[in-house]
Amino acid sequence: MNDLREQADVTADRERTRRILRQRARALARRPDDVELEEIRELVTLELAGRRYAIDADLVREVLAVREVALLPTSPPFVLGLTNVRGRITAVIDLRVVLGFEGVARSSGQVVIVETGGVEVAIDVRESGVARVPLSHFEKPPGDANRYVKARTTDGVEVLDIERIVGDTRQSAASLASGAQS
Repeated sequence: MNDLREQADVTADRERTRRILRQRARALARRPDDVELEEIRELVTLELAGRRYAIDADLVREVLAVREVALLPTSPPFVLGLTNVRGRITAVIDLRVVLGFEGVARSSGQVVIVETGGVEVAIDVRESGVARVPLSHFEKPPGDANRYVKARTTDGVEVLDIERIVGDTRQSAASLASGAQS
């Protein structure tokens, strides 16, 4: 008789445990009414001249190591050279020069391939990573920010305006080329 009672107690305990676990699971699966889901923006982060920058991940095709960057005589100072990216010859630009930092331009061996306005360029970087940042963590850059910075995150990462950078470097390269032909 005691065995039957013990079995009934064990079965009741199991049922009670299952019921509690189901309730907890439902409670955890429910989104609190006062919490809104916030939109997240993915960024490719990079470090240049000891400062942290980011590029909209939507514009980045890939990040890869490059073995060789061929120098291009008479190219603008921001052009490190050309590299072969899966059979496509791609210009490698040095953002340190574009952003006005001092120093000798040399390839680091890693590039971020970006595409905007039908133009593909490789941006020379030392380090890169990916960050997911809530939209509420973006703010306007300060008035003294570089003209190529379109936003700043609350933790100080400057988001670069790659469309503007590519457009300006393309224009600059074209005007240098037309001046050299004259």
